[in-house]
Amino acid sequence: MTSFSIRLIFSLLLFSVAFLFQPLKADELKGKNSYMAMVDIGSSGSRLYLYKFQVYDKCKPPLLTEIMLKNNTVAPGLYTLAGDTQKVTEYFEPIFNSLDAAMKEHNIQYKEVEFYGLGTAGMRILSPFDRIALFKSLNDLCATKGFSKVNVRVLEGHEEGLYDWITVNYLEGTLANDKETYCILDLGGGSAEIAYEVPDAIYPDTFKVTMAGKTFNVYSKSYLGLGMDFVRYQISQLPYCWQTGYPMPSDDQPAHANFFKGVDDLSILITLANRSGSFLAPDIPPDMQIIGLGGFYYLTKSKPLNLPKDYCINDIVGSGNKLSKESWISLLQNYKLGPYTFEYLFESEYIAALLKNGFHFSNSRIIHARNRINEMDSDWTLGAALYVYEGNETN
Repeated sequence: MTSFSIRLIFSLLLFSVAFLFQPLKADELKGKNSYMAMVDIGSSGSRLYLYKFQVYDKCKPPLLTEIMLKNNTVAPGLYTLAGDTQKVTEYFEPIFNSLDAAMKEHNIQYKEVEFYGLGTAGMRILSPFDRIALFKSLNDLCATKGFSKVNVRVLEGHEEGLYDWITVNYLEGTLANDKETYCILDLGGGSAEIAYEVPDAIYPDTFKVTMAGKTFNVYSKSYLGLGMDFVRYQISQLPYCWQTGYPMPSDDQPAHANFFKGVDDLSILITLANRSGSFLAPDIPPDMQIIGLGGFYYLTKSKPLNLPKDYCINDIVGSGNKLSKESWISLLQNYKLGPYTFEYLFESEYIAALLKNGFHFSNSRIIHARNRINEMDSDWTLGAALYVYEGNETN
């Protein structure tokens, strides 16, 4: 190894240490407005949110509002630029321009805003050198803006679920009173998460969360590789997951839709993830309500499936089985072609398999699919902002 290579590796390691995530001290923020810009650096794209905090009662969570951006999303995922870091500035330019415009409109200066760029499953699969190089480019871009603080890193899987849980329960108003909290499910492009409150912290994968002076024990688990996109990459040749007549990547296995056989095939993949007992978890109380985010919500946007916003496995089975009997040509004739038309059948099969054979829900257990709650986006970034604001320790 050359001396240059050694110096490069050492520099990258020093850079990674510099980006440990440091929580704010809540006491420093009490009594004044404060702002956080949070970027969800996800598998399918990056989404930027600007949050404003106001405190009226120290015994309650702060009043958090989202300052809307004209454009807060870029695609595809940042991880696709591995080895091509010169394009990072161009990649983020649209959402940074929208952030700049919103801050000018609301008379916010960059020195008032803390910036957090948090990567999820897509960034977790990269080599540490590619990951650090991409984050260094993002940090260099942020340095030109003058944020009061910049923190860029990869979330551990359980953190994503934990922040989802905080987001949903903050928006539902359960953190400041004695209402029962919600269980959350989140299905992203690269991973799936589940999080819910448990009686005590004796279970593995349980974390203590303090919000507005109250402490919650939250079980949070992430399954890297079981996100919608990553699973689709693995089963692109399975004939039962695609409409009959769909143009498969290879003519060796023509598509032949069969909902139940598709569920069986996908359940085998999920079972492989379960061999280590990773799906073993504390029981979810039967009366605890479940909110489904990400892919669980987008399943309801499929017109061919025509699912309600509150659905169960039985609903998916009925709609998915009906869809499997419609050919690819018929589907194109009856519905407007969109970017996700080709995968509606696969999505219904996979989510049915995940709910039944992954999380072991009963066929009638209701999932409340949401992407907004009380007029606010239910992205995990809101929970991350609250978590940091409240002074909780994190990695």
